[in-house]
Amino acid sequence: MSSSVWLHGILMVCCAVVVFLAAFLDVVDGNAVRVPYLNWTLPELCNTRRWLGVECLGCGLTRSFIHMAHGNLATAWNLHSVGAVLFVVIVACVPLEFANWIRALRGQHALVSEKGFERAVIVFLVAMVVHGLIRWSI
Repeated sequence: MSSSVWLHGILMVCCAVVVFLAAFLDVVDGNAVRVPYLNWTLPELCNTRRWLGVECLGCGLTRSFIHMAHGNLATAWNLHSVGAVLFVVIVACVPLEFANWIRALRGQHALVSEKGFERAVIVFLVAMVVHGLIRWSI
C-alpha cells in the first residue's frame, strides 16, 4: 500500500473523529467541556490560560467546534471565529479525503494536491495569528 493511501486514510479518520467528538461532547457553564452520559468534565487543556490567565491562539477552538456541531453558530463564532470556519473545513474534508483515499487505492492523483494542502495549512496558521492579535488588542 502506498504512503498516499495511508495519508488519505488517516486524514479521513482523523477528520471524522473530530466531527464525531464535537457532536458528542457538551459545553457546560460556558467554559467546561463535558462527556455526556458519564458526566465527566474534562480538565482545561490550555496551560497558558491556566497558569498565566492569558488566552493563547487556540483558546476556544474545542468549544467553538462543539458549538458548531450542535448548531450554535453565533456562539461558536464568538468563541473562536477561525475555529468556526475550520470546523466547516474539517466536515468537508471527510468526504474529500474518502474520495482521495479511493483515488489513491486506484493509483490516481488526489483531488487536492499536496501544495494545496500546504497552502491551506499556512492560511489557517496566519488566520490563527491574526485572530489572536485581534483578540489581544480588544
